[in-house]
Amino acid sequence: MELPDSDEIESMQRDELVNLLIEIVEMVEEHNGRIENIMSVIDKNVQGRKQMEEQIEEMQRDISNLESECQRLRGRVSDSGGKKQKVASIVRFAANKRAGQSVVKVGAKEIKGATGCSRRYAYDLIENLPDEYDWALSSSDMSQYGSLELDKSGENKVLGIDFEGVHSAGVDVKKFTTALEGEGETS
Repeated sequence: MELPDSDEIESMQRDELVNLLIEIVEMVEEHNGRIENIMSVIDKNVQGRKQMEEQIEEMQRDISNLESECQRLRGRVSDSGGKKQKVASIVRFAANKRAGQSVVKVGAKEIKGATGCSRRYAYDLIENLPDEYDWALSSSDMSQYGSLELDKSGENKVLGIDFEGVHSAGVDVKKFTTALEGEGETS
């Protein structure tokens, strides 16, 4: 609808002016309805976008948590695989060092050299392996047996590898010397 100019409006009769005003009001109401519809669509889009952003943030937090958990689990898996390889290296080293003894003593310095681990980790292995493996003897286990002479001049913390099961269930060296890379189950 095209609105008349001011001269035309002045020349209009009262009924014409009322009709024109009714048309203008209807036109404004129609536009208001359209504006309300547009505003409703915009509001829904804004609300939908806010919900979507919240969902995205929640998913990002979940992904971050899952990545952290995955990294933690990978670390545990690689540590356990690494530990098994270190245990295999220690047993292979002791087997090479063995000169007919049933039990071979291995110190932290030798463990460090055989495995490439830190001195602190070598001492951790000396402390923990006897709890994990029957054939691994602690210094206190070896001091119980008179046939095992401890070197008093050297390291006081050593790990004993009982190959023949004289003082334990024994260790099958073949598990370590013939194991493929990545294997080396020890129990």
